[in-house]
Amino acid sequence: MAICSTEIAGAQGGKLTVLADSAVLRVFQLYRTFVTMENETFGYRIQLGAASNRNQLMDLKIRFLKLFPDMPNYLEYQPPQFKFRVGDFRSRTEAEIVLEEIRKHFPNAFITMGKIRTSRIEW
Repeated sequence: MAICSTEIAGAQGGKLTVLADSAVLRVFQLYRTFVTMENETFGYRIQLGAASNRNQLMDLKIRFLKLFPDMPNYLEYQPPQFKFRVGDFRSRTEAEIVLEEIRKHFPNAFITMGKIRTSRIEW
């Protein structure tokens, strides 16, 4: 069993020494790497359009980005069609709230279920 020692200076000028097994430190390193990676899980997105030709969706994407520049957007290919979807929503309720706003500009938009990207957890 290997032991590692770390000294941390405290706010009061004192020192704190932490003794930990190297295996424990390795687990913490792996955990930190895992939670800072972009991960995928099942959730919801809003689909604005689909077409067999990718270029047919580009005007739709440009129009969307002018109105919602900060929303994640994806041009996905699911044979035989390209699909333009937006958002990464963990719950259907969250997606429905945003859908209400999007439908003011894109009345045919609807919610789809699938894999979404989860945000990183910063340390």
